[in-house]
Amino acid sequence: MYGYEDGALETFRAARDAGVRRAYELPIAYWETRGGCSEERRGCRVGADARSTRDSDEKNGTKTEELELANA
Repeated sequence: MYGYEDGALETFRAARDAGVRRAYELPIAYWETRGGCSEERRGCRVGADARSTRDSDEKNGTKTEELELANA
């Protein structure tokens, strides 16, 4: 099973329960990794990566669970 960021959670849960391997694509840096960047660097980013630093705790939690459910 191949899953993409923010759209894999329910499918990954079902795939896990069925014993199916799960590959996860996260096209930007993981949110916890980005959280360690300095404010100065954060202000220099553009595009989707900069927008994603403002994700809600719920959305970040979903990304974390998706990643934890992935085999690759």
